[in-house]
Amino acid sequence: MGTLYPFIQGAMSWITDNPEFASKVADAGGLPTIALGLMDAEAIDRRLGRLPEIMGGRPYAVNVISLAENPFRETHLAWIKNRDPVLW
Repeated sequence: MGTLYPFIQGAMSWITDNPEFASKVADAGGLPTIALGLMDAEAIDRRLGRLPEIMGGRPYAVNVISLAENPFRETHLAWIKNRDPVLW
């Protein structure tokens, strides 16, 4: 996974949707997980716009609420699809 330890930090809406938090998990040797929760495209850009810069190419996972009731599911999947494929 490109990490020092085989640990994946669990996703928690309103906590792990923070690039600085993800960076700290990666600094500690784990794989951070970004929670997209119920963010719309504007919120994703506002909260995660600096994610590539802060993570500096380090890997991370993304958590999506895949239930049909998530009104932003397609927005989230499109955001993931547009990430750097090296991180896949």
